[in-house]
Amino acid sequence: MRRGFAVFAGLAPEVIRASAREAEGLRYSSFWVNHPGSTDGLAALALGARETRQIELGIGVIPLSTRGPDSIEEGVRANALPLGRLLLGVGSPNPGALARVRDGVATLRSRLPVRLVVAALGPKMCRTAGEIADAVLLNWLTPEHARRSADWVRAGAAAAGRQPPALVAYVRLALGPA
Repeated sequence: MRRGFAVFAGLAPEVIRASAREAEGLRYSSFWVNHPGSTDGLAALALGARETRQIELGIGVIPLSTRGPDSIEEGVRANALPLGRLLLGVGSPNPGALARVRDGVATLRSRLPVRLVVAALGPKMCRTAGEIADAVLLNWLTPEHARRSADWVRAGAAAAGRQPPALVAYVRLALGPA
């Protein structure tokens, strides 16, 4: 099992840079930021990219309902993100989520040579992600729901006649006062 390290994209730039350096130094396989509200996760990820050389760089996730493929591509290129290390996470809330994600992934795949990660919670999105994604980002789940989600992803991949994509899960950890 590979482990990544994620931080809130709204942290101070020096914290993001230091966290990325430390994650790479500790041999984490990936460094992730989110894309919350009006905070530009791509710009935050670029801070970490400039401090590292090998670690994979993930964003989880950009909502296609508020930032379309044209804007995402522009953000990736404007921030000079290293395409070979980028795990570009996208997702979408309802209504219209399945079609929006399917279309968004197809457009991004035609424009950017990156690995596309689809956020999925329910069975339909897990199956869709299994059909089209390079990886699937699971979130807010119990071990049992993780197993069911993995089954749905594998079913989607099988229906599309392809190998199942990698599974990625956000596991949150909070530390309080000692």
